[in-house]
Amino acid sequence: MLHIIRTLIEPIISKNLLILNLISRIRYYIGYPRYLFSLKFNKEYIGGYLLSDQEAGRNRQKIIKQVIRKIDKDFVRVLEIGVYCGQTTLNISKELKKNNKDFQITCLDIWDEFENTTATNSFTHNKLVEVLKNSSVYNLFIHNLKANSILNKCKIIKKKSNDYLRESNEKYDLIIVDGSHLYNEVMEDLGNSKRIVNDKGFIIGDDYEVKYSKLTNINIAELCKKRLDVFYDKHTKIRFHPGVTLAVYNSFGDLDEINGLFCVQKSNNRYTDFSVSL
Repeated sequence: MLHIIRTLIEPIISKNLLILNLISRIRYYIGYPRYLFSLKFNKEYIGGYLLSDQEAGRNRQKIIKQVIRKIDKDFVRVLEIGVYCGQTTLNISKELKKNNKDFQITCLDIWDEFENTTATNSFTHNKLVEVLKNSSVYNLFIHNLKANSILNKCKIIKKKSNDYLRESNEKYDLIIVDGSHLYNEVMEDLGNSKRIVNDKGFIIGDDYEVKYSKLTNINIAELCKKRLDVFYDKHTKIRFHPGVTLAVYNSFGDLDEINGLFCVQKSNNRYTDFSVSL
């Protein structure tokens, strides 16, 4: 139901910054009491406050869980590029436990302010930068790991993804790419992921709202040169991340999207669009 509601209202609110900022503010601060309760009683917190619930109405986690069930190993190595408060980390760990799998999750993020290439009067983007810079997000991430007793299962790397991955030779069965949305950075993340994913392993990428072939009226390369984080296309009425769409196309071809994700499986150094199997 939330997914349907989001699909219907997002084109409307995306075009009206005042409405978008108002809804974002209400959702942000209404979550504060539950956030305090969770900290006091050592419960995980994923909600509006600190923008920690980035899943609402998207059904991404359902797709990730389906992919996890396809991994035929007793010990699963996971790499998460872009972690934030650990929403995906928690869901991956719970699904692996549910399927009696042992695991290690490498959590790779800068947990710091980042280049804001969108409108400076956006409440959400400005608040993201603020709560990352003051360590509120990182502290909640550690709290969530402790609340779920998985701190010892997580390898925490506080670095830029390319700085770490270009020197790493560790291999992974599942890689979640959810870091920068800018073209060059996404290309680096995808290139590194292709090198270190195991055979039969999966690469899942977030913020992939539309495939390249559906945007014939747009010069995506020009949008990427402007380093736009997000762009609203009036023709298709889609709000999307140009850098992600173009980087995916140049790395894997014209992949289908499912709930704002792409998913490929590696087999003999070839990458198959796995979204059609989900």
